[in-house]
Amino acid sequence: QAFLFYYYGLILQATEDSATVRAHLQSLLETSHQWPKQREGMALTMGLAAVRHLEDVWAVLDQFGRSAPIKCSPHIFSPKDDTLKQSFLKGVLLLVRAISRNEGAHSYEFSQAPELLDCLMILLEKESPDTLCTSIRQQAIHIISSLCKLRPPPDLERKSRLLSVCFRSVFALPLLEVLEKHTCLFLEPPNIQALYDRTAEALDQLLQTFIRQTPTAEELHFLLSHMYFWLASEKAHERQRAVHSCTALLKFLSQNPHLDPKEEFRWTGKLVGMLGILCQDPDRATQLSSLEGMGHLYQLLMRQKDATASRPQIYKQLQDFSNVPSRKVPLKCYHLKEVMKRLTMQELTDLIWTAIDGLGSHSPFRVQAAAEMLLAAIQDRGAKLDTVARLGRAIHLQLCSVRIPQAKEHALQAITLLARSHTSQLVAAFLDFSIPLDRCPAPDWIKLSAGARVPVEIVELVYVLKHKQFAPPRDILLSTGDSRLLARSEAMNTVHELQFTREFKVAVQEAYPELLLALLAQVHYILELDLPREPQPHSEIQEAAVTSPQSTSLEALKSLLSTTGHWHDFAHLELQGSWELFTTLPTYPQGVSLLARAMVQNHCQQIKAVLGQLLPSLQSREERERKVAMLILTEFLYSPALLEVLPKQAALAVLARGLRDTSPKVRVWSLQGLGNVLFQSGKVSLLRGQLPPFLDGFFQDSEPVVVRVMGTVSDVLRRLGALGAGAQSLGVAINARSFFDDERDGIRAAAMALFGDLVAAMEGKELGRLRAQVYQSMVPLLLHLKDHCPAVVTQAKFTFYRCTVLLHWRLRHTLFCTLAWEQGLSARHFLWTCLMTHSQEEFHVHLTQALSYLHSCHHHIKTWAALFIG
Repeated sequence: QAFLFYYYGLILQATEDSATVRAHLQSLLETSHQWPKQREGMALTMGLAAVRHLEDVWAVLDQFGRSAPIKCSPHIFSPKDDTLKQSFLKGVLLLVRAISRNEGAHSYEFSQAPELLDCLMILLEKESPDTLCTSIRQQAIHIISSLCKLRPPPDLERKSRLLSVCFRSVFALPLLEVLEKHTCLFLEPPNIQALYDRTAEALDQLLQTFIRQTPTAEELHFLLSHMYFWLASEKAHERQRAVHSCTALLKFLSQNPHLDPKEEFRWTGKLVGMLGILCQDPDRATQLSSLEGMGHLYQLLMRQKDATASRPQIYKQLQDFSNVPSRKVPLKCYHLKEVMKRLTMQELTDLIWTAIDGLGSHSPFRVQAAAEMLLAAIQDRGAKLDTVARLGRAIHLQLCSVRIPQAKEHALQAITLLARSHTSQLVAAFLDFSIPLDRCPAPDWIKLSAGARVPVEIVELVYVLKHKQFAPPRDILLSTGDSRLLARSEAMNTVHELQFTREFKVAVQEAYPELLLALLAQVHYILELDLPREPQPHSEIQEAAVTSPQSTSLEALKSLLSTTGHWHDFAHLELQGSWELFTTLPTYPQGVSLLARAMVQNHCQQIKAVLGQLLPSLQSREERERKVAMLILTEFLYSPALLEVLPKQAALAVLARGLRDTSPKVRVWSLQGLGNVLFQSGKVSLLRGQLPPFLDGFFQDSEPVVVRVMGTVSDVLRRLGALGAGAQSLGVAINARSFFDDERDGIRAAAMALFGDLVAAMEGKELGRLRAQVYQSMVPLLLHLKDHCPAVVTQAKFTFYRCTVLLHWRLRHTLFCTLAWEQGLSARHFLWTCLMTHSQEEFHVHLTQALSYLHSCHHHIKTWAALFIG
């Protein structure tokens, strides 16, 4: 039967009449297609007739192709029907050869080519993915390659599918050892190695066909983009096959200059990145193929950069290197660096993105290689990179999944290098990933501190705090949110974290003045927004308090003082319970004033530096900044350090300018500053002269009146500043101390507060007889720590602490912590031990005072007195 089909085809080939040929071929196609031998014979007859009557054969096939049989042909392939597949492939091959031999093949439109390509793809897809026993894959790919040479060329979508199907059909085959096991029962098993090599060669020829048909850089990028998936495969043999095909294509192009050297290679960076990572593949063959591919790619780059260049010496070095199988291929080698030198900044950026993507791989070798390549690229030209913020965010995200210590260290070193030239961008990028307050600082922030010129990164955070505070209307904020509020909150969280980080300790201390003013402005900004506090279950109250913008900003301000050596200022506000003043707008100015006053009374070393930052803030466009600056300035007028930065006349000019401020509050505070004793020396005697009448007012019957009078005396002492009450100090002390045990709660608290203010005013002066008054106040203050009135307890703590400062007791920080937060027997024992250690000469006075409290009407105070005596 096969002979008859062959003979029939030869007769039709020799026939002169076209009509006769068409009639016979049409009749042949209308016969039964049931058996494979019949279909194979028909294909043979068609192919033989097409040698001389191509137009007629095409006309018949075109008409037949529009009918049902050919359209159903993709579905007639059975995985086990190799005969049918072979007959189909043989018939199509004869057709293609007949067309190719025809003189008008290049201009002939083969309209059935797309359908045949679809059939061939279905044939490949239906091939068993676990076996390679025949040459069907090889033949199908060869025929695809031949069909793609004909017109019309496959469209982009079909070409993409062709590449995907062919790559999967070849690269996804099991290992050759596994393929050989499937043929162990064959009587004549095929040579699997040779069969695979021929199939892979057919695939390489297909790629070469595509690049010949469209010799452009875009086409090469299109082909390689379909290969990237396999180059990044988790299976070693798939990577090996993919990189071999990639290298073969690059070798073909390096030896056959099809590409226009003037055309820009925008895709090179990603390919260099893929090959660079594979240079550290555990598989030796993959390593060498990758390195060889790097050499061919380098040749292409040389030709593209310099069309007149001869074969570069580096290529020979790469070839020699790749031919030494016993030598290990390091990633940081001369060859990779030479290739990177040929990359444009955009191409280098693509390479870096490839390396960053590699950090998220599940393969340890890819993660390690990607981290090393990332570091090498940034070491080379990191200072010139653009879009550093996006790169920083991506590295940060990938770091979360990197579990290899060395790879993580390399990535963090890359951040360090980037920080040297791109601190601003990295700070802004890392703010997007601000960590909650109960988390440790991110390692990328720590590396940022190592790379940047400290305190540059802190200054950048200050910039965010100061320049992203323009709030929209409150209704818009509540409905849509405010990205600027988010940025400032992130900056605030980050500042809070970094204050506790050892690597940022120096940076935070150096940026203390800028941070202090920025955090105070941030607190005011949050209060201005008047964010609603939704009712929450009791279990969520504490968590919400930690994460709200208001509490975050206040916590950052508190930790700034406590972590930078300014715990004395922190202690003043903590012991007075003054942090609550920063939680509402009406009391906010009082809180700022108390903070600035604490800095003056503690002789803070940063006053001059804060003043340097304060003066520009007085001219800020933002009212909140001017308010904060003026509040602090009016308190700093009492510090001797002010005149070292701002002469008296300059200070007067600043305050006079404040009288013209648009803010009424700034104008009021400026006026108050102009009334300072620094500018009005005659007020000293006037204020001191008012003290005796006020002291007489302590003995009024009305509790509110007495409290106000005592408050007025405290205010007089504050206005006198370092000049103090002079000779009247003793009288103030005696009168104030006499009311420590008054039955009225308000008067007890006011008396203790006044005594504390007097003690603060005596700092640095000769105490004389006032020393005895201070010692005699210690036991009453200690015992009133158990007073039933919270206000009295607060003033007793703060005044006791101020007395210890005046008397220069040791362990003041421990004393402060004990007074502020500790309770119970251990705290009591420590406080009493300190008292007796530092005032042994006054023992009999303390004992006498304690005995008198045994008759107190307050049970807790009586108990404490008894325990003290015991």
